[in-house]
Amino acid sequence: MIYRKLMKKRIGLLGSEKICADLKEFFNELQFEKILISEKVTLSDMDAFTECDCILVGEEYDALDASIIKECPKLLFTLEDIYRMVDELETFYIDKRFSGRPICVYGSKEKITEMIVCNSNLRIDYVILDKDIKDKFEISTIELSKLRKLENPFVIIAENVSSANKTKFLNMGFEFGSDFHFYNHHVPNHPTSYYLQKTLLDVPKYTMPCDYATRALSVKAHGNVMACCSAIGLSMGNYLYTSIEEILQGIKAQLIRLSINNRTYSFCGEMCFMFREKKYCLTGQGKIERNSRKNIQLLEIKDFNVQLGYDRSCNLACPSCRNHRITKPEDSDEQVAMMHEEVKKMCKKHPKNIRIGNGELFFSPYYKDIVFHHYEGKDIALISNGILFTPENWEQLEVRYKKISLEFSVDAVNNDTYKKLRGGNLAKLRKNLEFAGQLRRENKLSKLTISFVIQVENYKEMVDFVKYGKSIGADFIHFMKLNSWGHIHPYTFTAMDVYDERNAKHKEFVEILRNPIFRDSYVHVDNIDNFIGKGE
Repeated sequence: MIYRKLMKKRIGLLGSEKICADLKEFFNELQFEKILISEKVTLSDMDAFTECDCILVGEEYDALDASIIKECPKLLFTLEDIYRMVDELETFYIDKRFSGRPICVYGSKEKITEMIVCNSNLRIDYVILDKDIKDKFEISTIELSKLRKLENPFVIIAENVSSANKTKFLNMGFEFGSDFHFYNHHVPNHPTSYYLQKTLLDVPKYTMPCDYATRALSVKAHGNVMACCSAIGLSMGNYLYTSIEEILQGIKAQLIRLSINNRTYSFCGEMCFMFREKKYCLTGQGKIERNSRKNIQLLEIKDFNVQLGYDRSCNLACPSCRNHRITKPEDSDEQVAMMHEEVKKMCKKHPKNIRIGNGELFFSPYYKDIVFHHYEGKDIALISNGILFTPENWEQLEVRYKKISLEFSVDAVNNDTYKKLRGGNLAKLRKNLEFAGQLRRENKLSKLTISFVIQVENYKEMVDFVKYGKSIGADFIHFMKLNSWGHIHPYTFTAMDVYDERNAKHKEFVEILRNPIFRDSYVHVDNIDNFIGKGE
């Protein structure tokens, strides 16, 4: 079954309230003529679908009575049929986004043939040939020079990602993402149906006030674009292959929004402190049933907080973040240049905010180029380790933005601890933080935050860190749980993580949390209520 065939039909929808709402949201281009919420299905129920051409049936109705299947005059599709359809990845995406446009493919005969074999249902109207190439195809061909004679074509480049191929179509007036993209030949870890099935069948048991995954994105190394941050275990796409704007309208982004709206939060993980908060997880069936659905719609770039992480280079090498020093981007010069150009284009769409999330702002030439020359918002919120926060760098920020919020990641108040966990000069950092504090007192900064990743090496300094933050005039002091994304061995991580009850210092850490200083309004400790209870 191909999605484009369903787009032309009047569809009936039968199933539980949640599954019907989920399907209607995910397949929002389809015409749903009638929706029937029913616990039991009889042949007479099918009379409600008189005006429909076909019926989509929810998971719990897969084992319909044989007589209903035999006697129902309508074409029935189960969720298993839907899952098979959405696993035609390229076809499904093209059908949903570009069904009314001629689809053209550019590349060598070998690459185009490989793409067709892997996507047998992909509709291709034309193969684009360079003037000096005379390959034979069963599909209609058109010379590249004549491509503009077609009405609003969409082009898939079947070749490997390269600046030369991208520039070729940009110079013809095509817009990357909305008019052409590269074919991504990489096999995903899971098919699309895996993610759709997961959020359809998960229980909506979370009451988290957070919808950050639907209004924030993280631009990572290797071209990956994540919703929110690394706490979301599902990449929305890769902006080496298509534009960031198109990724926000893609299948994976729709799935993530669906999981927030139906309150399953199916793709969030425990790297997010709110996902670990016990108070946000419902256990009673009655409470789950009363857990209302959200209604978050597709947003534009201007509504997003953007975290940049495509250059991990940094002047420090903190073990909480990485296990070796990174002084330049990990991707090739060509790929980094291509990613940087897309970020500059995105900045012209005026995102709500820019943050540097993986690497050091004042160390990376790419980040400095964005913040000092290309981002055009009136407000900016930035994260830095503070070592390079000099008056010279401040002057470039001050003349460009009206409201500047700064967060400095610090992790220690003692020299030896700082050197061990950060490898930097604490005296130099303190001088820069005090300079930031002076800027805050003069209202030149709109907000000053200092943060602290809690580890076995520094948890005893938490009280002094609050006192130090108060002394420099910080508005907010944030204590965060240590996380690992594979850079720390599990055994080593347990020994470092005092949040873990198996850690030898866990009980002492909990006792420190009982200090009333951590209940001040300007102090936040991840998941503190899980350990000592609210109000203690």
